[in-house]
Amino acid sequence: MLTPTEAISELESMGLTQQKIAELTGTQQGYISRLKTNSISQPSYIVVDALRNLVNQMKKKKEIK
Repeated sequence: MLTPTEAISELESMGLTQQKIAELTGTQQGYISRLKTNSISQPSYIVVDALRNLVNQMKKKKEIK
């Protein structure tokens, strides 16, 4: 299972900005930035789940193309 940092890094490597990741996961860019740098000790499970789901969606999109 991906950590929030791994999920964000993977999404960025797919071309998404932190702002776009935030929009797609229903949070703010600053929260994404703090997650990526491990500045949040207990991140929201809802956001973490949304990040993992977004990675899976992006991978599926990539496979279809």
